[in-house]
Amino acid sequence: MNILPRPRGLQILKMLSKVRQNYSEAYQELHQTYGDMVGIDLPFKAILIFKPEHIRHILKDNARNYHKSNLYDTLSPILGKGLVTSEGALWKKQRRIVAPEFHIKSIQSYLDGMTSRTLILAKEWEKLASTSPTGSYHDISTAMMGLTFKIVGDTLFGSDLGDEAIEVKDALYTVLHLATERMMSIVKFPRSWPTPSNLKTRQASEKLQGVVRTIIAKRIESQMKDGQPMKMDVLTRLLTAHQSEDSDQMSDQQLIDEINTIILAGHETTSQTLSWTWYLLARNPEVEKKLQAELQTVLQGRVPSMEDISKLHYTKMVLKEAMRLYPPIPVISRTPIQDDQLDGIHIPAGIVVSLCPYVVHRDPKLWNNPEVFDPERFSPANEKAIKDYSYFPFSAGPRSCIGEHFAMTESILILAILSSQFRLTLRPGAEVKIKSSITLSPLGGLPMTIEKREQVKVRHFEMKPRDPTLSLESQSFV
Repeated sequence: MNILPRPRGLQILKMLSKVRQNYSEAYQELHQTYGDMVGIDLPFKAILIFKPEHIRHILKDNARNYHKSNLYDTLSPILGKGLVTSEGALWKKQRRIVAPEFHIKSIQSYLDGMTSRTLILAKEWEKLASTSPTGSYHDISTAMMGLTFKIVGDTLFGSDLGDEAIEVKDALYTVLHLATERMMSIVKFPRSWPTPSNLKTRQASEKLQGVVRTIIAKRIESQMKDGQPMKMDVLTRLLTAHQSEDSDQMSDQQLIDEINTIILAGHETTSQTLSWTWYLLARNPEVEKKLQAELQTVLQGRVPSMEDISKLHYTKMVLKEAMRLYPPIPVISRTPIQDDQLDGIHIPAGIVVSLCPYVVHRDPKLWNNPEVFDPERFSPANEKAIKDYSYFPFSAGPRSCIGEHFAMTESILILAILSSQFRLTLRPGAEVKIKSSITLSPLGGLPMTIEKREQVKVRHFEMKPRDPTLSLESQSFV
């Protein structure tokens, strides 16, 4: 560690302030100043890794030696030992249980639920576009969070989260905010201490667990009342494991941990990807024009089918490029369980090793004009030239995100439906900054106008009747 380039003396204090304000941009500065492997001592001792070959070694070639770092313990109040934080045999068992629901065949069965929820939001936006006074702006990031949250409830749990949406979202983001603060703190008080942060975290966690227990109880009650086999989804698979008497049996707490994990991971990162995509499209009208040309050519006014989604190549390129500039998880941390070496540098067991998609995705040695939003980077021809492990928004290797295909299908569908009908414009003079958190979100929201496109009619989809109270809210900016 001592031979690694790093900030020293007063530089440490200056960098600590920058890390606490926005660690993604602070890590980018460290990379530019010190190179592809950097040591840091505050707020925790770690090695920052920016070289694709090293990233491949950690995430794939020697993945067995690298477990999730103790930084993920900050999420334990809501994720416990769920799929994101668990290791070893427990992780393998949990992944095996839920994996079938993220297969392409299962995702296809979720398409109607995704579409129905998106069209509910489209109806609300249509009203906002026609009734909002000139100069009225709406927080699009809040709308995306609400949409993806309810889609997760509908598709993966067969449960309408409309009534609990605000309560659960508030609790989730309270814990995420406090987890980020704890991660960046030099002094970490024990969880059992009644500090204001610990008490808020405990209260939010108890609220989440209460909602999850309600979801479970409703599903079991429905099964007993109808006497019919439960609909096959993630919740069914988890309940089956919970009720089994073999080696896959899941405890009550493990069941709650997994549901909390999938609710959070299943909507948070997708909502951030969509939010940044709207932001980038608003700032790059030439890209938005190409996107519209593809949507009109492929869809011709209809809601996308699974076959249509496979043909929306440029739409997918737009989303991939948005995730390059704004990867939903800006830093991925691992810890070696045994000593290792990278280019002759000793990596001691137990040290935090942080891989930084946000920085690597913007490295001028790996990307031409990296700060430019250019979806053509991901055209079939150009994508082949992208260096291995210089792009990893869903992580990579054995611990890559199990929901990658679910998230991409959902994102393409939502962007296609909403962008076909609406044009979103950023508030003039709005300075959108990155919020320093576990996920990459716009600080203070994303103030945008919603304008209805001319002569756009959605065809070939019959919505099922729904409770009108479940429409999504869009927070207005003054």
